[in-house]
Amino acid sequence: MAVRGGTPRASRIDTHPCRKSWRGTTRTPAFFAGLLHDPCDGSRRRGRVHRQALQATRASGPGARGPRPDAPRSPASGEDEVAEQDHSDREPTPSHGEGRGRLGLVPRELAAPDSPPGPGAEQSHKQPISPGGRAPGTAARTGVRGACMPCNSVGYPPRMEAGETTRWWQDAVVYQAAIAQFAHEEGRDGDLMGLLDRLDHVADLGATCLWLLPFYESPFEDGGYDVTDHQAVASRYGTLADLDKVVLRAHELGLRVVVELVVQHTSIRHPWFESARRHPDSPYRDWFIWTDDPEHDPATEEPIFPTVERSVWSLDAVSGRFYRHLFYRHEPDLDPTAPGVVDEIERIVRFWLDRGVDGFRIDAASHLVDRAAQREGTDDGFWVLRRISRLLEDAAPGTVLMGEADVRPDGYADYFAAGLDLLTDFWSNSHLWLALARQQAAPLAEALARQPDPPPSAAYARFLRNHDELDLERLSEEERAEVVAAFAPEPRMQAYGRGIRRRLAAMLDTGSPGEGDRRVALAHAVLMSLPGAAVMLYGDEVGQDEDLQRPGRSAVRTPMAWDRVRDDNPLLEEVRRVVAARCELPRLATARVEVADVGHPAVLAICRGEVLMLANLSGRPVDVTMPPGDWRPVLVGGDGTDQEAAGRLRIGPHGYWWGTAHGGVT
Repeated sequence: MAVRGGTPRASRIDTHPCRKSWRGTTRTPAFFAGLLHDPCDGSRRRGRVHRQALQATRASGPGARGPRPDAPRSPASGEDEVAEQDHSDREPTPSHGEGRGRLGLVPRELAAPDSPPGPGAEQSHKQPISPGGRAPGTAARTGVRGACMPCNSVGYPPRMEAGETTRWWQDAVVYQAAIAQFAHEEGRDGDLMGLLDRLDHVADLGATCLWLLPFYESPFEDGGYDVTDHQAVASRYGTLADLDKVVLRAHELGLRVVVELVVQHTSIRHPWFESARRHPDSPYRDWFIWTDDPEHDPATEEPIFPTVERSVWSLDAVSGRFYRHLFYRHEPDLDPTAPGVVDEIERIVRFWLDRGVDGFRIDAASHLVDRAAQREGTDDGFWVLRRISRLLEDAAPGTVLMGEADVRPDGYADYFAAGLDLLTDFWSNSHLWLALARQQAAPLAEALARQPDPPPSAAYARFLRNHDELDLERLSEEERAEVVAAFAPEPRMQAYGRGIRRRLAAMLDTGSPGEGDRRVALAHAVLMSLPGAAVMLYGDEVGQDEDLQRPGRSAVRTPMAWDRVRDDNPLLEEVRRVVAARCELPRLATARVEVADVGHPAVLAICRGEVLMLANLSGRPVDVTMPPGDWRPVLVGGDGTDQEAAGRLRIGPHGYWWGTAHGGVT
């Protein structure tokens, strides 16, 4: 990558305002060297060495647990490699209850009280967790990210440091990347080592978190969301050791790493399902959902992909029964109410925590909850989220739990109460696109007003586009038609009767030179002005292209346009500038949002504490009246944007203006 403005890249990364977000310290390599050094013994570090120390402790201590029987180690690759084996000729063994975890189960006394026990498991009640991360009256323990007693020095930031008023995810800038596409090079799909080489771009952009799309073993019939082994890296991407290098390098650059938790369904080729379909007495049989008569099932739903699948039930020729698949027929649904399923989910979570990841995004969280609500004796399916949240709270304070839940705002409180730290915000996203279609601020302003405030420790994950279709289900039929007419007028641009399968830059391109880039920059300015985590899809910062020749959602999962990552790309430079401006205003995470009236319907005016953010959603210059105060500009974008006189401001077409009250943000 070329050097911008004559400043070496490393210096730009180290001095970027976003680098100050972790513990309030600039996260230089020297800072991370301190994290990787344990003052107790001078050797334990995050990830591999830490895990080996824990394994040694467990192997010698009371109640020691060895490695999982179905996961032998490869002598050639050391302790960090999980050997690849063909498991098709033997029966897999489920993990029920205690003693079957690969890497340290939560002690029995800390099990969630509302979770369905596995066979032979005793009912137990988890004590409340203190701010220090353990139950009152219990000694510090060595967990997945265990403490080195007595100094508790492990290098992981707790969920909230003493004196902090925010948690890291509440104002994070999250970069969402698919490994194959992001690290694509010379006509070849990317891998983990290619991703490693490209991490500087993510940090240089100003991101503080890297969200990786699935990299697990899979036949890749659904972009890796059809998983066959939740604890293995797909061979096309590399090895677990390669992933360790990516995580460590990301941390050196000040990037936390969030991975996907895909547990609402599996691949039809998963050993669990293969066992379940072939053996009626398989311990995995009840892990999936079966019926002999789907036509009379009162719980039958519409498939997620109605233009692809006619039903959520398909006949399995091997078993002779119908199995449920809310998504594709090659992705059978897991049943979280079955004994052992949630235990296995927890084991998966612990495994990746031990590799040093900083968070999980639960794929299809709302559908997982819906099925969990069918547990006998309850209609509350949120217990499954509480199980995962409590595990993280105890084993890995500082780990974020994000959930995908495309529900109406009146349902948000239940998801936050169940322990989600971040909730993907489809509500304001769809109304942002309605505002852009109308070139009026009202749809987004009204949507924000209707959205409940998250709990003090949580936030919304806002986004412009993600790796799927643009989902417009939260809009009325008439509103949806407006957005489709403006941004996807051709049938091939539309998806599943509810959304748009297009990239950000293509949707905002008007054909007028430079105008598309100005609209993309404006969209990022709006995103960065909203409270919560700001999620950016890889490539949007450079005007990534779509490929409508590809089927379904893959139209937006195109190879990264690395030829556009250069210092003379004005769009990239402007997006960097917008992100940096957000990071220079450290109190935005906790400042309450108020929508102001500045006298023009095209202008979105957001007040957050002592910060005023204005965005002109139209293609015409507009004059606005500033709220009372002595405003100092922080970010100015768009041709012709300038203060004309005291209290008056002209904002250029697709322009934006951020300012702080006299004296700055305190």
